[in-house]
Amino acid sequence: SPRSVRLAPTRTRAIMPPNAQSHLESARKIDRVMRFRAAVPKDAHALLLQVTQQLRRVELTSSGVGRRCVLRLSKAGLSFGLVCAADDCRAWADLDPALFEAYMVESRCRGEVLLRLSLKQLVRALQKHSGDTIQLRLAKNAAGAPQLRLASQKRSVVLRTDVPVKVMRSSDAGAYAPPALA
Repeated sequence: SPRSVRLAPTRTRAIMPPNAQSHLESARKIDRVMRFRAAVPKDAHALLLQVTQQLRRVELTSSGVGRRCVLRLSKAGLSFGLVCAADDCRAWADLDPALFEAYMVESRCRGEVLLRLSLKQLVRALQKHSGDTIQLRLAKNAAGAPQLRLASQKRSVVLRTDVPVKVMRSSDAGAYAPPALA
């Protein structure tokens, strides 16, 4: 007679590279605690492009080690912080929320969201949407990684560009504070 063998259930766990795990954690944070949307009119789009291009020039003139750009989204406005560790160079740009047609930020962390991003990718995305009114929002891509989504429409064509971001902890905000002026 055949013998029946009972197998104990096993658990399997997917092994992911360390950066993939941090992207998933960032995506979960977006779901639970933060939202961002803004409509950027044509005139504010030109200003936003100029600011990001100037910050990119500062970034390129510094040495290649330790360059980080952080986008701080808060009810007080949209701010870029650039820290170049090797040169001890810092740059900061603040944009008033009045520049935008619609501006909304929600977060449990003092009402602000910190995002680390690539200025190079952001400048390219803004150039692609040149001359259009742009919708900015915090979103996730198909893999669940956080993105800063830029979307615009010309006639019946919708152009959408995603800039990868990493959601940062609010405790890291001090490293990206505006430089002290003498």
